[in-house]
Amino acid sequence: MLVAQASAADTVWVLAPAGGLELATQVAIVLIATLLLLVLLILLIALLQLRKGVSALQGVVGRLEPSSHAIMERARGISENVEAITRSVRGDVNTITGSIEALTARLHQASDRMEERIEDFNALMEVVQEEAEDIFVGTASTVRGVRRSAATLSAAVETPSLPEPIEAEQTDAE
Repeated sequence: MLVAQASAADTVWVLAPAGGLELATQVAIVLIATLLLLVLLILLIALLQLRKGVSALQGVVGRLEPSSHAIMERARGISENVEAITRSVRGDVNTITGSIEALTARLHQASDRMEERIEDFNALMEVVQEEAEDIFVGTASTVRGVRRSAATLSAAVETPSLPEPIEAEQTDAE
């Protein structure tokens, strides 16, 4: 102990008088340290509250977990039903689409046949019309010939065909 006292006795401590800037620095350091302690204390309290919240949340999750399995199973069953319905509807739509395509093809074929028949009928009607016109013209000319012949014959029957005297013609000419 004597050695420790001897070494302490020959050490000289010099203290400089405290100035305004040095005092402000020391006060600022004390304030910052105090604020850091307050922030750490607030963080510690917040972490404790967060731990309580997490444990409460774990309790809620623990209680909901059995229900969630049932809900998930139900949702899985519903999705499988929707998938089965979708496959069924898709198959029905494909069947209907095939039927509509076949019907459309048949309608086009029937339409083409109908157009051919209409064209054939129009050609037939043109031939019938030409023949009817030919018959009508032939009949009209025959009727006209019969009328003229009848008119000529009836004129010949009414007046006998005697030669007229030449003198009478000359006197008419004079």
